[in-house]
Amino acid sequence: MNKNAFPGNFKEQKYYEFILFVAGNEPNSMMARKNLAQLCEQELKGRSKIKIVDVMEDFDSAAAHNILLTPTLLIQNANADIMVIGNLNNREKVRAALQLPLE
Repeated sequence: MNKNAFPGNFKEQKYYEFILFVAGNEPNSMMARKNLAQLCEQELKGRSKIKIVDVMEDFDSAAAHNILLTPTLLIQNANADIMVIGNLNNREKVRAALQLPLE
């Protein structure tokens, strides 16, 4: 993978802030919540903050972040925000977005 594929330097980031946009308790939204929680617990060990936004209840927040599909994970960084769309089953895709070392 090209190390310049994503803006910013996530490798050096010590703390991660995530916003996970979901649509109620739909299966993919529930899976995304579970997968993100596991990733944070196993890989980031207390170095992350997760905010869950249910677009069924807070559409304005989704619109403000240009979220058109759910689930969508917004990884907030000082240099640029990165979006990962889907249920986060593809751990390597999420790890790549965070620029974590390959397993």
